[in-house]
Amino acid sequence: MRKILLVIVFLFTLFFFFGTHQLAAQGNIYYVATNGSDSNPGTSLTTPFASLQKGMNVASSGDTVYVRGGTYHLNASVSISGKDGTSQSPIQVFAYQNEKPVLDGTNANDGKWALVSIKDASYWHFKGLVIKNTKGVLATNNTKRGMQFVGDSSWNVIENMEFSYNEGTGLHFEDYASNNKIIDSISHHNFDQVSGGTNSDGFAVKNEVTAANNEFISCQAYFNSDDGWDLWNGGPTTIRKSISYRNGFNDLLQSLGDGNGFKLGLGQGGHTLIQDVAWGNKYRGFDHNNAGKPVFVYNNTAYGNAVDYNFEVTNTGIAVAHQLKNNIGFGSGTKMNPNVVQAKNSWNYSWEANPGFVSTDSLSVNFLSLSSVSPALNAGVNLNLEGFANPPDVGALQEGQKLSDLLIGATATPTPANNPTAIPTVADIPGDADRNGKVDGVDYVIWLNHYNQAVLGPASGDFDYSNKVDGVDYVIWLNNYGKQL
Repeated sequence: MRKILLVIVFLFTLFFFFGTHQLAAQGNIYYVATNGSDSNPGTSLTTPFASLQKGMNVASSGDTVYVRGGTYHLNASVSISGKDGTSQSPIQVFAYQNEKPVLDGTNANDGKWALVSIKDASYWHFKGLVIKNTKGVLATNNTKRGMQFVGDSSWNVIENMEFSYNEGTGLHFEDYASNNKIIDSISHHNFDQVSGGTNSDGFAVKNEVTAANNEFISCQAYFNSDDGWDLWNGGPTTIRKSISYRNGFNDLLQSLGDGNGFKLGLGQGGHTLIQDVAWGNKYRGFDHNNAGKPVFVYNNTAYGNAVDYNFEVTNTGIAVAHQLKNNIGFGSGTKMNPNVVQAKNSWNYSWEANPGFVSTDSLSVNFLSLSSVSPALNAGVNLNLEGFANPPDVGALQEGQKLSDLLIGATATPTPANNPTAIPTVADIPGDADRNGKVDGVDYVIWLNHYNQAVLGPASGDFDYSNKVDGVDYVIWLNNYGKQL
């Protein structure tokens, strides 16, 4: 009976909405392949462009550029400037289906700041590309980044991307780059040899406090020569369900740069970290790094860093009232200034020395999971965070969760022994909830069944990753209705 009612509602919606509204026109689709030619029209699988630069040059609002698998040995960096999509019709640059396109910058030592540079460009969506092997020294102790968003580059989505083995930072934001979402992406083994590893981070929001409201969801940073995340002088940033480990080391665990998991200053602070994990980093798991205003650190776990949490007074002697609640620090200690607002952290309890992990072996599937008798269960203060029980458990992993549960997609990694198990990726077309390659009525029913629920991701109808299924998601489905791979 329920299914019949859903079908009736769906048909009524089609009649009412489509009878009085014309669907938004489907944008153009272009293809890029290693065996293509930039003299081709690029509009079919048999006539692809050869370069991503060509595809991005011709694409406009609502268009999609599909990049076929294989390695693209670039002789010049890729850049775009001053071209925007719109909120409902972004410009999409996607890996084609489940293929893996690799942009290799070994031969692109052209003096540019990044192998892929987005400047003054908003409403782009990049998904499924690998950016690696950037080369070049640009200035004193500055090396070439993997990808950067600079100028007024805002409202972009970077999803299921990999940044690796670059001489500079993997993914970098600065200037006025704001309101960007980085989802299910990894940045690893980035190493600047010219400075001995002190300037290559996994992810960075740096150099301008006006780069604000950027959000990282379910991302990983590991084996970067400097820090996993570096928010040095960056505007307020949110990091959720993300993992930072073994930074400041190479694969042989030889010491390189600073090695912080999450570096949260210099600058104005105001950052929010929820349900993140920092383990095995050379220096500090979570470090205020002289942030001048409070940072908010809720339900995180730190293990086996040189110092797990460092929120001492700043270098100028200011005791900032950072907020740390429901966090676990195990094995390495914490440092707090007297003004830090603390509640229900492991070090506030007598069981700090034994939070009751199932395993502290990084090779175990239960690494840092809470056991059924952990004193951290139901020991937190209620912060009214979505997805948490009341009261919540202390730490990032709630009862029954594994590290892999923090991640929403199948991101490849060259170090499977230290990486959580991957789970399926999200839809390839906005509005395609069931991921069958077509936006149709079934996807509408999925949206309807989850309407007004606090869930994350397209599989539940949350096409804009807002953690809620609402009318905005319906409009995304509507504008993409009929599109297919």
